[in-house]
Amino acid sequence: MYNIFMPVNVQEVKKRLTLLLKEDNLVNEYIRRFGPVIDIKNIKAIKEEKESARNETPSAAEEKGIDPIFEITVSCPVCNYETITGYELKAKALQITENFLLQSNYKGAMGHQTVDYDRLSVIVCPRCLFASPDKRDFTTLNKITNKMVPSQISSNTLLTLQEKIGERKAALPGGIRAETFFKRPRSLDSAVLTYRLAALRAKVEAFHELPNALYKLGSYNMKIAKLLRQKKEDEVPALQEALDYFVECFQNSNTSSDVLEYRTLYTIVALYLRLGEEKKGHTYIGVFDKLRTDLKAEAQKDPSVNTTTIEKWIEKAKYLWEERERTDLFEEKN
Repeated sequence: MYNIFMPVNVQEVKKRLTLLLKEDNLVNEYIRRFGPVIDIKNIKAIKEEKESARNETPSAAEEKGIDPIFEITVSCPVCNYETITGYELKAKALQITENFLLQSNYKGAMGHQTVDYDRLSVIVCPRCLFASPDKRDFTTLNKITNKMVPSQISSNTLLTLQEKIGERKAALPGGIRAETFFKRPRSLDSAVLTYRLAALRAKVEAFHELPNALYKLGSYNMKIAKLLRQKKEDEVPALQEALDYFVECFQNSNTSSDVLEYRTLYTIVALYLRLGEEKKGHTYIGVFDKLRTDLKAEAQKDPSVNTTTIEKWIEKAKYLWEERERTDLFEEKN
């Protein structure tokens, strides 16, 4: 009978792990995290993290210059975990442009490195996996008054988020340690997961019918689509999910401002064209025109009503329609 109390031969385990993982540093990391016990699931997790880290390796151009990112420390409003690290973007450190799907492209400015901030923008609590790209959703310190600023999220929503901790933890792949997985530099895999976790938070906000919750869900899926494209994986499911949320957002008047409503409408048009559903895209251009007509009628009675913004977004949408036959349309910057 096998003796379960037989001492583990660590050196033998290391030899076997070396054959499987090929690199001593991975072997040491494996033993540090999982102990001297070989488990194929854990070996797979280590290999996947290595591959993801390779995708994150910056180019030579990105390594030059000043770091455009600085760290902040926040606390979790859900589980009260302190000293969560977030990554903020220095003012004017990056030139930000958008493609025709309103996905951001970043380029170093004023001597700063080029960094894709979309990989770093989401702050994740390593204990309960509450996540958001908005630091105001966390508990922060006002450095001027030296007082803590509570989360902007309502107490009822926070209570539901506490009930959903298990759901968020289930989204974390087995063998992954959140304390290190979301640290900088973030792999494409970890960046995608941050937005999926943020989406779980936004779904709770949508359940409570909070303004912009559906818009956030659409936006997070647009970020996921961009990251999947960088991974050379299929982005279409994420784009379709984003479209569904944006349509629901518009139909439910979920945006808190006219500008967000116009962005939502434009993105619906762009996504329908990107996904090959031109008739539906054209229908929403008609919706845009109807909104403009109503707004102009209102402006006739009230000169303070601004029609300039909606004109800009309609022109952008109509440009897409006119250029819809171009195969490279959604690869170019706006």
